[in-house]
Amino acid sequence: MTNLEPYCLVSNQPSINRDMSIVTRRDTELEDICEKILEALGNNAELLESVESPERLPASGSN
Repeated sequence: MTNLEPYCLVSNQPSINRDMSIVTRRDTELEDICEKILEALGNNAELLESVESPERLPASGSN
């Protein structure tokens, strides 16, 4: 046995994916956004598995 980590019960429920939109300044880094999300989650931060930024959309009305 090469893994001596204690057994961790795995949920019998499927994972949930949620989309959310965050409005930031154009020059805001993804790392800063992630920090704010974790800060907002507080004690529930361990529930967050990943944050992805597939695209950044311009604000409506900006040309």
